[in-house]
Amino acid sequence: RLGLAALAQGDPAARIHFQAVLDNPKAKGRHLGARYFLARSLAAAGLENDARPLYAELARGPGLDYYRVLARGRLEAATRDHLAGSLSRLLTAGPAGRDQDSLGYHLWVTEKGFSREDLERAARGLGGLEAGPPGWPGELARELRRLLTGRDWWGVFDLLDANPDDARGSGPLWFPALATVAAWGENYRLAVSLFSRLPDEGPGLKGWSHPLIYAREARAAYRERGLSPSLLLALIRTESAYQADIISPSNARGLMQLLPATAAKVAAALGEPAPGPVDLFDPGLNIRYGAWYLEALIEGFGDESLALAGYNGGPYNIKSLLLAKPGQPLDVFIESLPFEETARYVKRITESRYVYESVYLGRAVYPDLTRPVVPPNSSLPDF
Repeated sequence: RLGLAALAQGDPAARIHFQAVLDNPKAKGRHLGARYFLARSLAAAGLENDARPLYAELARGPGLDYYRVLARGRLEAATRDHLAGSLSRLLTAGPAGRDQDSLGYHLWVTEKGFSREDLERAARGLGGLEAGPPGWPGELARELRRLLTGRDWWGVFDLLDANPDDARGSGPLWFPALATVAAWGENYRLAVSLFSRLPDEGPGLKGWSHPLIYAREARAAYRERGLSPSLLLALIRTESAYQADIISPSNARGLMQLLPATAAKVAAALGEPAPGPVDLFDPGLNIRYGAWYLEALIEGFGDESLALAGYNGGPYNIKSLLLAKPGQPLDVFIESLPFEETARYVKRITESRYVYESVYLGRAVYPDLTRPVVPPNSSLPDF
């Protein structure tokens, strides 16, 4: 926090605070962010030659992370025009030539996840291991091995459903089998979470957790609103894990998690009757209204990252923070948001967008979050 405050003020001493985090063994969980902002503070102080090796080290690291995406962006200048001719690959029908916009993630798993025979073979191998998944308590690991040995898939699913945090801590050997079982049981959010932890960042395994579904709706949003399909699919993945009939505790509904009150205001802006609560489970209507709202936020804020923050945390809340912190670098603003859930939300969508573009287009455009934030304009929605 001290480093972010100093960086926001242009204080060259900001790097001292980020280095202190890196030197503290108890702060290991914050090292990626500290390394990125250490490089940012060096660059801001005019020490670009010292910053680039730090960006490079971060960018080469294993796995996918928001800070790695930002670091790659500092090393590789690009514009969205570079992808304009390739977007058709993100707007095509689903795998095997089928349009999966109404079938959802379950059918994706039947193609990309384990088949029944493959799962049988995996269960034989995993059930015969002496140890369970890394990090699982001994009793849970023994119960999982017993269920796998007996091919009790519903028992495995119930165990995963009751212990999702332990499931996410499994090692790579376990991920495909457990994710497939989770998807068969229609816990798509857990399946997506497990598939996303597969180590391969290439066009193979990472694609398992980022399916090309709802193609017609993504195509319509691209044509009508100019929204990037990778951005739209990444938002849907984060909001609903591709479940069209999901309801949040706050009564947000459907793929893009629209509140009925928000949907009614979008309908009024479009000159249409307000949809009923059940109507928001229709993928076409939900994505059309969600895309209109997201485009209005992008236009109002003048930035996609701020629009995502407004989508999650409310446009009025983000507007108030922007007016209180004029000129702050965008990445510092996102990192300093007082709403931790909103900051995580922006980071997750940034990561997922990078995966969609890199897996399906072969290259990605990295966001530039170093520019200063500006106040929103008058077109920003007040809902």
